[in-house]
Amino acid sequence: MNENTIEVSSGIWQWVMSAVTLNDENKAKLDKWMSGEKSPTFNQLEKFSAETRIPLGYFSLKFHRQRSVNFSNTEQ
Repeated sequence: MNENTIEVSSGIWQWVMSAVTLNDENKAKLDKWMSGEKSPTFNQLEKFSAETRIPLGYFSLKFHRQRSVNFSNTEQ
């Protein structure tokens, strides 16, 4: 990994693909980042975060943990 780039786990990239609708430009960037052809710089990741409305900190996680929330009242 180049010192000027950020390593993002494949699990996060997969989650991004399923969580947001990407424009053509961001889809092309993501394809290169997912394949390992390129890695994003901090500035690229910051811009990608803003455009996709995904908090920047998510990209530093190892994986995206999906939480299921139960709204039913099971206590009686």
